[in-house]
Amino acid sequence: MNTQILAFSLCVAVLHGAETVVGDVAPKFRNAPASERRLAADDWWRIFGDAQLSAMLDRVASGNLDVRAATARVEQARATAGLARAGFFPTITLNPSVQRARTSATQRFPGFPGEIPTATLSTITVPLDFGYELDVWGRIRGGVDAANADLSAAAASRDALALSLRAEIAATWFTLRTLDEQRAILRNTVALRKESLSLANQRMSAGIGTDFDVARAEAEAAAAEADLAGLAQRRPALENALAVLTGANPSRFRLPAELGWKGDPRIPTVPAGIPAQLITHRPDVAAAERGLSAAAARMGVARAAFLPTVKLGGQIGVLTSDAGQTFDKDSRTWSFGASLSFPVFDGGRNRAGLESARAEAKQARAKFEQAVIAATADVETALGALRALAKRNEAQQRVLAATERGASLARDRYKSGTSPYLDVLEAERSALAAQLGVAALNGERLAVTVQLIKALGGGWSASD
Repeated sequence: MNTQILAFSLCVAVLHGAETVVGDVAPKFRNAPASERRLAADDWWRIFGDAQLSAMLDRVASGNLDVRAATARVEQARATAGLARAGFFPTITLNPSVQRARTSATQRFPGFPGEIPTATLSTITVPLDFGYELDVWGRIRGGVDAANADLSAAAASRDALALSLRAEIAATWFTLRTLDEQRAILRNTVALRKESLSLANQRMSAGIGTDFDVARAEAEAAAAEADLAGLAQRRPALENALAVLTGANPSRFRLPAELGWKGDPRIPTVPAGIPAQLITHRPDVAAAERGLSAAAARMGVARAAFLPTVKLGGQIGVLTSDAGQTFDKDSRTWSFGASLSFPVFDGGRNRAGLESARAEAKQARAKFEQAVIAATADVETALGALRALAKRNEAQQRVLAATERGASLARDRYKSGTSPYLDVLEAERSALAAQLGVAALNGERLAVTVQLIKALGGGWSASD
């Protein structure tokens, strides 16, 4: 990437020394102290310790159809770069031909009176033609540099697409697992509500309860079952989304029925500091930078169009009218020479081409600067969100502990007859809300972690 930043600086110099955004990037992010930590873009998803997620993301490059199309575009750009490099080499062509012709007896030539005798001639030619353009002004070199930059940009765009798809798959996967965790919580709640209903019936049968308590217990149990069914309704849409993202047929795509965490999920810890320069490793930023390099190279090609073109050419072969003498020494022919082509008048074509190349370079520079700004904003947003979520998680854990303790006390008091059933309902509702809130918060923290990884273009290495 250092070479890419250098290329960008050279491009900007070509564009009259305008200021760059790269130089304005702060040495550290506002939401994280600076450090020398590095990130590894490959296999970033393994930091979550989720084998099923890793298996899905490993298949993205070969399964997702958009990534396949992007890979084909890289292959096309590679072939285009090969075409450009062919300009460095001479062209050699073998053009053998055989002709048989008859002259006309009625054709007249000035200064030659009388009839011309007719003749039938055979001509056998076996020429080997060659041509070579001297790249005096760097026109061919500029075309090759532009093609190579386009190739790098296509590869970076493919990587950006793969990164975006993997991040979306990971976020959807964590949403699905969060949903299953909440379903597990609601199943436990349904069982608890049914126990409360049974207890209410027992108390009413013993004459120490009321029909109102039974009705409220029945309503709460039914409400919990309805909430559970509502969560189950959302699951197929998430499964189908994962199938499409991984390039699988939704009708054949199957996931385990229960993917709850069965404990606290593994949420990676963000390093103490993340250097701002890491945003240059983002594939979309790299693609924009390579696009700028390609535009600058094409501007050089446009300038070279004003200068003369020097070409070398020649031919060596045999020419004869007798097939038996085709390879005789006396049938050999050759010619060598050079040509100079200088544009005198083109109707403003070259000038328009140069202006177009300059405008393209300005557009590419603006896109690169915008990519850097957007990348910085993405990282700052994710870092700020993670800091806020960490504080929310601490508070939510205290809420969960307090509400579960309160619900346990309310049930014990109700069983002993010292508290009304309404207190039990309120306490259990609070505990359920806290449990669902913790599950949702864990899912949100995982999703924002993925967002940060995407913003930085990769995940943390093991050494971090």
